[in-house]
Amino acid sequence: MLGDHLHPFMLYCHPHGNGAFQQDNCTSHRSRLATVWLDEHSSDFFLMNWPPSSPDLNPIEHLWDVLEKDAKAHPTTPETLTELWIALANVWQTIPVDRFGKLVESMLRRVEAVIKVRGGPTRY
Repeated sequence: MLGDHLHPFMLYCHPHGNGAFQQDNCTSHRSRLATVWLDEHSSDFFLMNWPPSSPDLNPIEHLWDVLEKDAKAHPTTPETLTELWIALANVWQTIPVDRFGKLVESMLRRVEAVIKVRGGPTRY
């Protein structure tokens, strides 16, 4: 997955190796295979230091929830990857622009909540 998708994508977007990659440290992302691969390709992009098993503070996670919910509500189920891509792109276009700003604005509350519980679980 990393070699087939992440690496070409990062090289395309950041051909000079100045891109940054953030992963959420879920169990599969911390596998020996993934860790070794990321170490071997560290000169191709910057891997952001992210605490292991950290609460997920990335506001885009809420947008994935919206995409999934709305895509499942679609009257027909996509049968190919192309149909799925089109369905998700259509859902993405319906998300109000102000929702993105609200998610970014929520970061202060998210960080404060994590600090309050000393890195434990939060409602986010």
